[in-house]
Amino acid sequence: MNGDLGRVDGSLGVAIDKPNVFLSASMSGEVEVTGDIEGRVEEMARRFLTKVKSGRGVSIQVKETIPAH
Repeated sequence: MNGDLGRVDGSLGVAIDKPNVFLSASMSGEVEVTGDIEGRVEEMARRFLTKVKSGRGVSIQVKETIPAH
């Protein structure tokens, strides 16, 4: 990594102590999401429900997420 070959390559690693996502979900008449990253979770829930053609909604509570990095 000193540039002797005319280039410098390197990388950076990230370690997460507890890589967990905890949530609770129940059937609902519409898609409702509360908690961290609610926008991302709502988008994924809507895409999933459309894909499986459920015709129902879901209420999701995001309780714990992986820290942003």
